[in-house]
Amino acid sequence: MHDRITSRLRKFVAPLALVACLLAPHALAQSDPMPAPEKLVLTPEEKAQIEAFVHKRVDAMQTGEAADREKARKEIIEPLHRPAVSVAFRQVVRAAAIDKLTELAGDKDARVAINALILLGEIADDATRQVVQEHTGDSNDDVRYAAVYALMRTFRSVNAYAPALDPARVSQAVDHLSGRLAAESNADVADAIVRALLEAAAINRDGYAGPAGEALTKVSSGVVSRLRRIPADDDGARVRLLASCVRVGDALSTRLAAPGATPPEIVRGAAAFAGESLAYLAYHAKKGDLPPPDARAWQLDLTNLAERALVLAHAKLGGSLSPLTLAPLLETGKDSEFFDRTRSAVLGLSGAPCNLSPEAMQRIRDALDGK
Repeated sequence: MHDRITSRLRKFVAPLALVACLLAPHALAQSDPMPAPEKLVLTPEEKAQIEAFVHKRVDAMQTGEAADREKARKEIIEPLHRPAVSVAFRQVVRAAAIDKLTELAGDKDARVAINALILLGEIADDATRQVVQEHTGDSNDDVRYAAVYALMRTFRSVNAYAPALDPARVSQAVDHLSGRLAAESNADVADAIVRALLEAAAINRDGYAGPAGEALTKVSSGVVSRLRRIPADDDGARVRLLASCVRVGDALSTRLAAPGATPPEIVRGAAAFAGESLAYLAYHAKKGDLPPPDARAWQLDLTNLAERALVLAHAKLGGSLSPLTLAPLLETGKDSEFFDRTRSAVLGLSGAPCNLSPEAMQRIRDALDGK
């Protein structure tokens, strides 16, 4: 599914200045002495070596040419990506870098700010998280995108390495991004927020099940509402947010299909997402402004994933739902029948076994009515 989304979105990708900065870091040769990043206890001399290494490169991120700034950022990131990098090492890097990076993150040159934000996200502790969050509402689209991307990298670091960010702070970041999804005006940045929340939802580490579940429920309750606010004449933004919904539908279906118990709030969140997604599509089918049947790839993907989520949600909650076979109707242009069958199915989600909340049902009714 990820490869299909990426392939389809290529012609819609915005020319963000950020793109040049998001290349994966590479191991770079350097002569400066540095202790092993895996060390759990660092001597004063080793701390001084880390500080000298970081100061030299952070200075280059401010004063160097574009290639030098990117090289300096990558050289700081490289040891942070060692599989067994210690929290102690990460904290010394943060202490050495945060004052200057905080300043650079607010630089009037967006390229400087972007580099600083990405590095702050890779350091991935609470102090850097707070700095990054301050820039998710920046007036510059590229800087907002970079700040969201930086939080996504922070979530990935929590999952991949010894975490320097505790579960409560991850929850705070999830809450912050959820609020930003509702407020974000740029579809590319909104899609980045969805991907960041899904990265948080993928954290599979002892003690982090709570914030991971929160991320999944919050993104599932916000993404379709954001799609519904896209202006009718903005095809690029609509495709971008349809792709976001497909990402969320895929994550929810995968979670519900996994063996074992699933928290009821996630199951009901999946049912609400599916109901709102299908209601949105049903409204546009009735209105007659969907693409032609042979150009409905995104709509068909979302329909299939939403219906699968509904079937799985019913099963998880102790009920059952026969397949609705909605996608064939959409694929063959039977839009009126698609609306009728969808309307009946989604309005029934207020009853057992899903018993969706009044708020969730209102979102579904609003989507059916095009509100």
